[in-house]
Amino acid sequence: MPPPPVDYAEFETYVRCGLQYRYRYGLGFHADLELDVGVRGRLAVMQALKGIANSEGSVKEVFLSAWSKYRLPTEGEDKTLWRDAVAALKQGITVIKTIDGKFCEPVTSVAGLYLNMPWGLRTDERFGSTVHLIRFSSRGAADIATLMRPMVNQLSTQGIRGLVLHNIMSDQTTSVAPSGALMKTKSAKAALRLIGQDFSPSIGRHCGRCSFMTSCPSQPR
Repeated sequence: MPPPPVDYAEFETYVRCGLQYRYRYGLGFHADLELDVGVRGRLAVMQALKGIANSEGSVKEVFLSAWSKYRLPTEGEDKTLWRDAVAALKQGITVIKTIDGKFCEPVTSVAGLYLNMPWGLRTDERFGSTVHLIRFSSRGAADIATLMRPMVNQLSTQGIRGLVLHNIMSDQTTSVAPSGALMKTKSAKAALRLIGQDFSPSIGRHCGRCSFMTSCPSQPR
């Protein structure tokens, strides 16, 4: 029996830094830096959109549940944050309705590592299906598409020919097709390292934004 799939968000963390992945998901360390209210607001909006796409309740119910989960201020406490979140939520709902697909959470594999893909909406066409993934913004879309291309290779065996990344802050979309050189990709190389339990730190610009910077042995003392 294969091991349980790794969530895509966790794999993305591992690609960035093996040690950060181990601290956060392997050892369960608490982050040195608390997520600011703006980031938590975006997470709440995306959580609410997932619930709406999956018909988990009314728009109001899923939004308030997500808002509470991320410990966000009430409308009276922060009108600007609330207003911006509601506006983003409405844009996201418009995207979901435009796609008009069926909620799904695909499982794929890369180089022997099983992965839970982010939730999306599956639309069926004559020559195969497309999974539409909803993101908050287009930031980093090209890098994410590159990381996901090898994941589409296995999805093709499930009748899924490609992915499309949508963001709720603009009309921009990014298509993701299968990789032509699977084992040479960044994803495949990272998957093999993770299977081999390689949790070496990766030093780079991301270190300045790392939630575990004070615990990392690679940081200067």
